[in-house]
Amino acid sequence: MFDRILVPQGAEAAAVKRGLKRAKTSTVILPIAMGPQATEKRLILALDRGELPRGSRVLVLGVAGSLSPQLGVGDVVIYENFITLPSSSESLAAMANRAGIAQACDSTLRSRLPEAQVIRALSSDRLIHSAQEKAQLQAATGAQAVDMEAAAIQSSLSPKAIQISTVRVISDDLAMDLPNIEGAINEDGGLDVVKMAVAMVSQPKAAINLIRGSLKALKVLEDVVYRIFESVA
Repeated sequence: MFDRILVPQGAEAAAVKRGLKRAKTSTVILPIAMGPQATEKRLILALDRGELPRGSRVLVLGVAGSLSPQLGVGDVVIYENFITLPSSSESLAAMANRAGIAQACDSTLRSRLPEAQVIRALSSDRLIHSAQEKAQLQAATGAQAVDMEAAAIQSSLSPKAIQISTVRVISDDLAMDLPNIEGAINEDGGLDVVKMAVAMVSQPKAAINLIRGSLKALKVLEDVVYRIFESVA
C-alpha cells in the first residue's frame, strides 16, 4: 500500500509505531522534524541515502491544528490539497483564490477511515498557537487544518516522482489557544525540554489545552494507523 511512512519524531512517531505493531506490519518509518527547514534537511539526507526511492508512495501521519469550526480534537482528516502562507509580496486575502497543491487521496484510505474529512489544508512556516490567528487564517484562506511540514515534504519529494498522501488527527480546535513554544524548537526540529517547560509554566491554561488535546489525538492516531494497515501483507 505505502512504501514509507513519514511522521514527526517523538510522541507522534511513538503512536504510529504502536499502531503498526498492533497491525502486525513492518512498513518503514522515516521520522521527520518539527517545522519546514529541519524537515527538508532530513528528507534531503534520506533521498541521498536511497531511503526514499524514486516513484515510491509515502504516507504522512501526525497531528494538526484545526482551522474549522467543524473539526474538533480527535477528528481525522485526509488532505486533498494544501496551500502555503503568503510571501511578503502577497496579501493574505489573495490566498483564498489560490489553487491548492494536490495530494493523493485514494479509495483505500477513504474506505478504511470512513469518518475522515477530506480537506484543504494550510502549510505554515511557523507555529500557529493563538485562537485569534487561527480564526483570521480560516476566514482568509478557507483552509480547514494547519501543519508545518506539508510544503517541505512536497517540495523535497515531488521532483522524485514520489506520491504523497497525508492523514492527520486534529489536536487543537479553532477556539483553543496553545502555549507559544516557537522558541523551544531547535534547529534540528526537536524540542528544548527546558524552554518547553518554561513556556508551559508561563501559560498554564494554554498548556492544559496542549496536553489534553495531544493525548486524545495521539490515541486516535494509533487507532488510525492500525485501521489503515491491518491485514496488509
